Parts: sequence; C-alpha cells; structure tokens
Amino acid sequence: MNILFVCTGNTCRSSMAQALLEHMLAEQGVTDIVVQSAGVAAEPGAQASPFAKQALQELGIDLSKHRAQNLDLALVEWADLILTMTRRHKQFVVDTFPSAAEKTFVLKEFLASSASDEQQDQILHRLYAAMAAKKEAFASEVRPNINELRARRAQLLQELAEVEQLLAERQSQLLEQLRQEREAIERIERSREQVDVVDPFGQPLSVYRASRDELKEALSQLLKRLHKA
Repeated sequence: MNILFVCTGNTCRSSMAQALLEHMLAEQGVTDIVVQSAGVAAEPGAQASPFAKQALQELGIDLSKHRAQNLDLALVEWADLILTMTRRHKQFVVDTFPSAAEKTFVLKEFLASSASDEQQDQILHRLYAAMAAKKEAFASEVRPNINELRARRAQLLQELAEVEQLLAERQSQLLEQLRQEREAIERIERSREQVDVVDPFGQPLSVYRASRDELKEALSQLLKRLHKA
C-alpha cells in the first residue's frame, strides 16, 4: 500500500505524519507500506520546520533529511490512500484531481467508524462523482473548454488577455453548474465533528508537540485499521 499525507507546505504536519508512520512501521517490521507526503502550496526542497524537527527528535525520529514537495498528478496516481490534515486540503485534492475522490480522506475522518459517518461518506462520494461527471460533460460540450484554454494560454502568450477572459467565463459557468453539489458538501462537512489537525506553523514548540502527539495517536489507530484490512 502507498500512503500519501497532504498538508499546506509539507514542512509541519504532513512531514511529521510521514516520519511518525515510517517509524511505527519500522518498529513493527512492516515492509509492504510505503509513505510519502506533499503540500498543496509547498516550496519544493524546503526543510521541515525547526520545531517539527525538534518535536520528533524528542521521540528519537530524525526529520533533518525531509524536503518538501508539491502535490502533483504523479503522486496522486502513486497513492492508494491519500490522507489530508484538514477538510480544506481534502477539498483541494478532490477539486484538482477528481479521480482521487474515492481514496482521499481527512486523516481523522478516515478513522471514524460510526454508521452516520459512513452514510455521509457515501453521500459525499456520490456528490463528488456527480461533480466529476458534470466536469467531463462540460468539457465535452463546450468549446473551447477550460483545458484547451489553459493550453492556449501557455502556448500563445501574445493572446493572453483574450484567453484569460474566455477562461474566466468558462470557470464561472462551471462553478455555477457545480454550485448545488458544493453547497451540499459544505453543509455536510460543517455538520461533522472537528476533524482537522491543528496547524502548528508559526506557533511555539508546545503546539508542535501537541500536533505531534495528536498525529501519533491517529496514526496508531490507522495502523490497527490497516492490519485488520
């Protein structure tokens, strides 16, 4: 199994989650699970936050070799399971890579096992599938579509102003077509218990320690669930 953790900059939460899970897997002698992490707005090559390094060093885990990377299609396709730190990260992944909707979860959401959560997951998956279908239909019916316009923008810089105008119109049309599903998704996610892992970026070491411990507990539950599966 390939597991991908996702946060914003890939220097705090997702990097700690990757290192923690790799450490747990090594301790248990598990060799058939591979872990990576990425950020939706990472600075490629950036090191982990100093406090993230320190918080894990206190557990004997070396985070000094970590280097941030941006989330891209290759990573999404590589992953069997994508676990995000917050609902917003999940929304970004699903909006950007609709085909990943079935395997993308908020970490703590993934660990929830109540019937209510399972029912809501089914509803969410249907909504995401409806959005993906509408996007495909929109792309096949409208010319030029968003992807074509993006290609033109990259190739024909001299026509940038015209392309940008058409792109804005198409995106506006698409967002309007997706409005019903997006509103339904937001209503469901607002009704759920808080599942986001607190972002320690810019906070004191104590917050990094709290985030570390929160991740450690969640990842212990994740391993138990994976073993059962």
